[in-house]
Amino acid sequence: MPTDWLLAPDYSISRLLIGRGLAAIYLIGFLVAVQQFRPLLGERGLLPVPRFVAAVPFLGAPSIFQWRYSDRLLSIVAWSGAAIAASLLLGIPHALSLPLTMLAWIVVWALYLSIVNVGQTFYAFGWESLLLEAGFLAIFLGSDAYAPSPVMWPVICRTRSSRLGPSRRTARGADSVYKRSAWSSACPATSCNVVCRISRGRSMRP
Repeated sequence: MPTDWLLAPDYSISRLLIGRGLAAIYLIGFLVAVQQFRPLLGERGLLPVPRFVAAVPFLGAPSIFQWRYSDRLLSIVAWSGAAIAASLLLGIPHALSLPLTMLAWIVVWALYLSIVNVGQTFYAFGWESLLLEAGFLAIFLGSDAYAPSPVMWPVICRTRSSRLGPSRRTARGADSVYKRSAWSSACPATSCNVVCRISRGRSMRP
C-alpha cells in the first residue's frame, strides 16, 4: 500500500529522525563552543577553566580538561566533535558498521561532556544535560543495518518524553536566570544539576 512506509515496524524512521536530529544539535553545540568558549571560559575568559579544574576534582566534574587545559586543546576538542557530529548527520558511520556508529556516538558524548562539565555558569542550564542524556542513549540506537533492541527503544522514547516538561520550564526561566547575577542564580530543576552546583560554588569563591 502507498502508506506502508508509515508503519515503520522496526522504528527505522524514528531512529533516523532522532539520530540525525541529535547529530545536528551536537554540531551546533560544538560550533558554539568554537566561537564562544574561549572568551567566556578560556585561559583569559570570565571564568577561566584552569582555575576551575584546580579547585574541583575529577570526580566532581569529569572532563579531559582536568588533566590539561589550553585554548588550543579546546579548539581541537570542539572541531573534532563538530566533524564527528557532521559525519553522524550525514549518516556516514551508520552506513559502515554498527561498532563504528556506536564509537562515534560515544566520542561526541564524551567530548561534549568534557566541555559542559567545565562550563560552569555558562553551561549550567537544563538543555545541556538533556542533550547529554539523549546523546548517551543514542549510543544504543543501532545503525542502518541493525535496529535497536525492542526493549531499549521504548525506554529511550519514554525517558526522553518524560524530560520535556522540566526542560520547557527550564527554558522559560533561562532569561530570568541570566538577568540575575551568577551568585544568586538557582540551579535548574533537571538532572545533572551537579554541574550547576559546582559552578555556583566555584563562581562564589574569591
